[in-house]
Amino acid sequence: MSHTALKLNLDGELSIREISTLHARLMDARTSEEPVTLDGEHVVRVDTPGLQLLASFVSERASCGRQTSWSAASAALRDGARLLGLESLLALDSLQTDSETH
Repeated sequence: MSHTALKLNLDGELSIREISTLHARLMDARTSEEPVTLDGEHVVRVDTPGLQLLASFVSERASCGRQTSWSAASAALRDGARLLGLESLLALDSLQTDSETH
């Protein structure tokens, strides 16, 4: 039985304005037994509620032994997570930035 990752593209804003839409998208993937890959390359703005929701999603999946990873993360997403001390919890610290690869 092969497992394919479920990919979620996180675009635009991860903010209180978009929290209900983000919540619905994450809840659809929350209980997936398949690995989930988050793509935050095109996130332009984040705030505390958006990052808290992402952190809850990643943490809940990890506590159930479900894999969640990142394919990319924008500077806005990384900076917001770093400011709130969520970079490790979100596993964003494992991603390399373009400046680290050159």
